[in-house]
Amino acid sequence: MFVKSPPASTPEERLLTQVQSMIAEYERAQILERTRRGKRHRARQGSVNVLSGAPYGYRYVKKTDSSSAYYEVVESEAAVVRTVFDLFTAKQISIGAITRTLNERGIPTRTGDSRWERSTVWAMLRNPTYVGQGLLRQNGAKAAPAHHTAVAPKGRIQPSLRRESGTPAGGMDRD
Repeated sequence: MFVKSPPASTPEERLLTQVQSMIAEYERAQILERTRRGKRHRARQGSVNVLSGAPYGYRYVKKTDSSSAYYEVVESEAAVVRTVFDLFTAKQISIGAITRTLNERGIPTRTGDSRWERSTVWAMLRNPTYVGQGLLRQNGAKAAPAHHTAVAPKGRIQPSLRRESGTPAGGMDRD
C-alpha cells in the first residue's frame, strides 16, 4: 500500500489505489526478472562479482578500469582446502574427523576464529568454486563457467559425498 497517501474514502479512490498497487507489484516483478537475467548473463560470461563472496581459499579482487573482478588464490588457505579434500576423498576421513583435525591444528577460519564447524567443512566440500565452477544460485541449479583457479581436484568429491550422505551434491561431479 502507499504509506504517504491518505486513506481512500470513495470507491473511485479505492479503485485507483488498487490499480496503482497492481502496477507497482508488476514493476517489482519486472525488476526482479531483469536483475536475475543480468546476473545469469554475467555469470555465464565468467564474472565473479555476481556470485557470492569469495570462499575460503580465495580473495575477491574488485573490478577496475583495466580488468574484470576475479578471485585470487590465497595460498595459505588454499593449502587447507586441499588438505580437507585430500582427507575426505583419498583418506576417506569423516567430516567430523576433519573438523577435529582442523581444530586440533589451530588452523584459523576466514574470520580468524580457531573453531571449525562440521557445516563449514561440509559446505566447503560441496562448493563448486573449489573445482573451478561458479555458482549462481545456492541450490546449485545454475553452475556457470568460471575464470578462476581451482584449488581442489575436479570430479573426486562426488562419489565420496554420495557415500556419506546418500544424495548427490549440486554440481560437484563435473570434469
